[in-house]
Amino acid sequence: MRLDDLALILSILFAFGQACIRTVPTTTTTVKPTTTTTTTTATTVTTTTGTTTTTTKTTTKTTTTATTTPTTTSTTTSTTTTTTTTPPPCAGCTQAQTEALVDTTSSGSAPFTSITKGMDASGCATFTLTCTSTVAGFAATVSFNKDAAGSETATPTVTTTITCDAEGNALAKTQAGATVEITSIGCFPVTCMTNPSLCP
Repeated sequence: MRLDDLALILSILFAFGQACIRTVPTTTTTVKPTTTTTTTTATTVTTTTGTTTTTTKTTTKTTTTATTTPTTTSTTTSTTTTTTTTPPPCAGCTQAQTEALVDTTSSGSAPFTSITKGMDASGCATFTLTCTSTVAGFAATVSFNKDAAGSETATPTVTTTITCDAEGNALAKTQAGATVEITSIGCFPVTCMTNPSLCP
């Protein structure tokens, strides 16, 4: 082989070797991060010697919303009202007060069959008295103030009512629109005791 040919071959080999060991410059490309309201993504692309490496970094932003529900507490208060009614003075007359007015001394008088305490619409005490004849067909009579305030007659039973006055001090009888204080009230029935001749 000639010396010139050898030199040419060496020259070609040298040039080829230089091309092989030459370093390819590294190119770095940076992509600006993209941000949204909920996710931020940053992407970096690195290219080295013909090889591309992609690195993706994702950041997720989580928003927590706290919801407060108001609670309404309803409290019901029950109030009990106690009403105390003071009775009027006319409610003060008593059974004993009425019994004390019964005429037991007049001829022909007898105990009343019954005396019952009650109350009228105004809250005043009332006393209902009954006087009964026990002999069939005969009437009984109730006398007020020994007939000075009148009398009532019925067969066989008289039922009459006297009422406590406004002050609660006395008992009164209203007849024909007139009210009279009662100081004496008598029962005059027809019985075998008062009229023995009527009984066999």
